[in-house]
Amino acid sequence: MAMLRVSLANLLGEIRRVNAAVGEFLSEEGVPDRTVHHVRLVIEELVSNVVRYAYDDSGPYRIEVDVRTEGRWVAVTVEDSGRPFNPND
Repeated sequence: MAMLRVSLANLLGEIRRVNAAVGEFLSEEGVPDRTVHHVRLVIEELVSNVVRYAYDDSGPYRIEVDVRTEGRWVAVTVEDSGRPFNPND
């Protein structure tokens, strides 16, 4: 298993940085280009939602993005300290 961890500030501009790191990591791991594209889209959506909606103020917060590969699997975890989101509320 290989893993990449990127720590981000809660700024939309950080999406470009995390996606560049993820793209390079997954390419080096031999992940197909189409899958790399989809993973990067998922991360962009998750991180942008955290930045836009998770915090009540514009203070500095950290967002942690982990990407793991194992065999043919790619797993993404995004952790933040913002308010929880429940789509059923």
